[in-house]
Amino acid sequence: MNCFRLPKAWCDEVNSLIAKYWWGQSKDERKIHWLKWDKLCTSKEDGGMGFRNLHMFNTALLAKQCWRLLTNQQSLFFRVFKAKYFPSCSFLDAQLGSAPSFIWRSFLSGRELLLKGIRWEYSPGAMPKVLWSESKSGLFTVRTAYQRLEQMRREESRGECSNFENYRWLWRFTWKLGIPGKIKHFLWRAFHDSLPTNANLFRRKIKSDPFCKICDQTEEVTSHVLWQCPMARNTWALVPGRVQKLPNHAEAFPSFMLWILQNFSKAEVEEWALISWAIWSARNRFIFEGHHQSPQQIRSEALILLRDFRQANTADTATSSQ
Repeated sequence: MNCFRLPKAWCDEVNSLIAKYWWGQSKDERKIHWLKWDKLCTSKEDGGMGFRNLHMFNTALLAKQCWRLLTNQQSLFFRVFKAKYFPSCSFLDAQLGSAPSFIWRSFLSGRELLLKGIRWEYSPGAMPKVLWSESKSGLFTVRTAYQRLEQMRREESRGECSNFENYRWLWRFTWKLGIPGKIKHFLWRAFHDSLPTNANLFRRKIKSDPFCKICDQTEEVTSHVLWQCPMARNTWALVPGRVQKLPNHAEAFPSFMLWILQNFSKAEVEEWALISWAIWSARNRFIFEGHHQSPQQIRSEALILLRDFRQANTADTATSSQ
């Protein structure tokens, strides 16, 4: 993979298999892919899940070989390739040739990325020095090359997207919360409106109506089921502190979550996240099992899970420090 260009069709097929596994699809089942693969491949701090796009990762690895040809000119690797493919010019000026080998064709496909990220440093009395502009050290890394490709993809598809930078603090804060991973994933899906609410299922023509099955009062969007529904409101009424004083109406869930993270302490955010997840779980039990949980049970389930998680992590920290 770091020496040969993999067929893009093959990379797309593997990416498709990973996406199917992620969304819970097995064998001949058809599950909804709530978000595009490109979104899942976005870094976690930019609101994605940090999956690797194999085609772009392959390009970053090939660019690494080009960096070696550019900087390690005393190596046997460089001397063999120079003698065969560019004996009378530099690697940056080398052409594909009339009968290129597959490995040479693969290397040149990664050179374009290298050219977009290198810069030259000139010092009096010294030879020009090539630096990789994407890293502080000036040295090429596959990680920074992949990040450059991801940035280029975003710019091509949506233009320069300042929202990613504006929300980086939110995702860094979210992924560092002291809560189970499944709760972080739940918050991520809720923020991106990828929970299977009735409104989302109706929009995809899977449900016949978008209304909440618990209260039948309004469309079941994310902010309704987690905050405005009577079941949710009765649960939040049991939570002491500022949560009780928040208004019953809420904006779209991303704005609501943003406000919570900006104004609540880390401990309060963790409790809010667990109770939100418990409300969603209670909603699912009611719809799919016909089991109704009281607000006291919902809050108790959330607090027990949070307590057990903190105790387990405290025990693991104490064991590792011994």
